[in-house]
Amino acid sequence: MRRALHFSMKPQFFPFIILTSSPATADDRRPDALVAEVLAHHPELASYEAELAAAKAARTAAGARSVPELSVEVGRKRVHDMAGALAGEGTARSVSLAQTFEWPGRMALRKAIATPPFVSTTPEPSK
Repeated sequence: MRRALHFSMKPQFFPFIILTSSPATADDRRPDALVAEVLAHHPELASYEAELAAAKAARTAAGARSVPELSVEVGRKRVHDMAGALAGEGTARSVSLAQTFEWPGRMALRKAIATPPFVSTTPEPSK
């Protein structure tokens, strides 16, 4: 059989109950320790940090140079003369390498477009 417990308490006692109900040491009850714990486990803060990391990754991807393209083709070729007679046949091979070079200022423009207003463009100090 299940029993439900009902409490009738005034709202001003809830913070006191929350702070005193957890088994904590004297160091854990300090305000700076509580703030550090809240910051470490806050889901909304974690989602903001993930959004910021995604924005920085998009800016990095926008500033990357394009990858060179290598193309290799092999096939058969037949050549006919004006009368339609077979003049020759053989293997045709082709290899090409292509690299796109951006116009000056184009990469900076792509970075500026990809950078949301809340992302800092200055490097973060090392910790």
